[in-house]
Amino acid sequence: MLLRMRLTPAIILIALLVQPLSAVPSPDFDESGAVDFTDFLLFVSAFGAREGQERYDTKYDLNGDGAIGFGDFLLFASSFGRTVEFLRNATTYQQFVKAKEYGTEPILPDFSYSGYHYFNKPVPDVAHPVFDVTTYGAIPNDDVSDQPAIVRAIAAAEENGRGIVFFPPGVFLVNTDADKNDAGYNEPIYIYSSNIVLRGSGSRTGGTIIRMVNYMSPLPDRPAYVPSMFNFQPVSFARSTLARITESAERETFWITVEDASRLSVGQWIWVSVNTVEEEAINEFIAPLQSASGLRELFEVGLDIREEHSIAEIQGNRVRLNAPLHTHINHAYNWGVQSLPHLEEVGVEDISFHGSFFESFVHHLNLIHNAGWKPLAFNRCVNSWVRRVSFMHVSGALGFTASAASSVYQVTIAGNKGHYAFNSQGSYGIWFGLSEDIAGQAPYSTAPLIDAQRNTRAIPGQHHGTGMSHVSTGNVIYRYDMSPDQPLDIHKTDPSYANLYDLVNNGRLSGSSGGGVEPHHLRRLVFWNYNHGGAVTHYDFWRGYLKFLYPIIVGFHGNPATFEESNLEILESNGEAVAPESLFDAQLELRLGTLPAWVKNLRTEWEAIRNTPLTISNSKPSNFGAGLTVDSKAFSPNIYSCY
Repeated sequence: MLLRMRLTPAIILIALLVQPLSAVPSPDFDESGAVDFTDFLLFVSAFGAREGQERYDTKYDLNGDGAIGFGDFLLFASSFGRTVEFLRNATTYQQFVKAKEYGTEPILPDFSYSGYHYFNKPVPDVAHPVFDVTTYGAIPNDDVSDQPAIVRAIAAAEENGRGIVFFPPGVFLVNTDADKNDAGYNEPIYIYSSNIVLRGSGSRTGGTIIRMVNYMSPLPDRPAYVPSMFNFQPVSFARSTLARITESAERETFWITVEDASRLSVGQWIWVSVNTVEEEAINEFIAPLQSASGLRELFEVGLDIREEHSIAEIQGNRVRLNAPLHTHINHAYNWGVQSLPHLEEVGVEDISFHGSFFESFVHHLNLIHNAGWKPLAFNRCVNSWVRRVSFMHVSGALGFTASAASSVYQVTIAGNKGHYAFNSQGSYGIWFGLSEDIAGQAPYSTAPLIDAQRNTRAIPGQHHGTGMSHVSTGNVIYRYDMSPDQPLDIHKTDPSYANLYDLVNNGRLSGSSGGGVEPHHLRRLVFWNYNHGGAVTHYDFWRGYLKFLYPIIVGFHGNPATFEESNLEILESNGEAVAPESLFDAQLELRLGTLPAWVKNLRTEWEAIRNTPLTISNSKPSNFGAGLTVDSKAFSPNIYSCY
């Protein structure tokens, strides 16, 4: 195993102590299933013996040096009190557990705080007052726009202070020609209040379909930006500086110290952030690389690092966060605390969102292909969710921006291939799991699956697989099924750090990165038990198009591949899956003491959901409009980044 870390004496000791069971004889000498006092007595009886002596027995020579001595004792002591099952866990995970016990810095981030309310409780089945869209004039399946009625139902729920905007079974149309404003633009739908849930009657056959008849138009004052159809966001994005951080803090810890905490309060959501062009500061973030590492543009533009957090406790000028920092804070570089305007407890569930994108996708052909068919976006939302939802014939499915502690699960992306799947932009702890991308695959796709730029058959799945950009951290992609050779998506605009791909099935680790400044990802990008479906046979993450800074790869299996190991922080068990099966599950169980039954039940529910057919909508509605003509020659990738 290859290790690169900021070494301290405690971490050096832990690295010595923790060894994979397969590399040494088992310290469970009596084969009882646990390393206990009986094993200690057996070990003592052979201590001090050397090879050739009567008392020497190879099973006690844990380091294999021909003598039973202090080195073997350290290895034995590191296992004392452990079950054999634990000792079979990957070395990297054992180090994480040891670091938690010793209070030292773990190699792995603690990803168990991603998701709704930091995964301390399940997403609720809220019982707010119901605002049925048919009460406000919507009629399913009548081929007439339902957008005005939907807007009225949302407004009534917002005026009430909370509510479920309910959609009965059937097809509801939005973004028709009738919905254009006086200037000829289609209007997006905004939800500006917390505690609003859009709830349908199911995302599969017999459920609710919300159908975008036309694509969304660029905003008049932002001609290179196309909004999503439904947008959850606060009325104002204005943020203010609340405090200056005056002491340094280590990554994976919870406390920050500020000059003045008078503007902070328990439960408040904040940004912990720094924006710097200082060479020494940037060198800390890219260490052990240095200024001369070929990242000239990064040192010109600088780094914008920020994490979204909520406050758990305030003691004088010390502030405890509910979730761990995933980066080291050096107070010398002007770190601060800013306000985070946000919505909370908003969600979407049991709805199928359909676009009308029936063309063969061409990357960056125009704004229609790039972003015209985006149904759903969450901007500055915390403790929120999307679940039991499907997307069909869309250019982009779903995005979370500057959000935190939210869950997305049991999602299917299908129909014609489009631009991107799911993305987290500048968000902390978005948990995206138990989902699949089958775009471009029969029977739901109708457009030819071609790569018009290369005149070849295209790869199924959205062009950009699920991923992140713009300083996202602590995000988890969990038990997610990609298409076989689909690239994951890590954009290099404002590099992200400390994110996890956990038990992802299929896909490849390269090929999709967008515009911006290198690197694409800073330290601690973790691939855990990744089942490789790509045709790539060798990865070098610091050459060519993609630049990931020392990723951690454990249990990589599936289609075999080798790695340039000098550019990795850890490579453990290449070619074979490891225990624990899921890093997220194991870390959550370690934190909570047990893996909650409702977490396990989500997996069972997902298998039932995904085996229920989707409703096919492979024809244009009768009122399909011409929409807005976009001149592909006027499209500029430099103006309109991949999203």
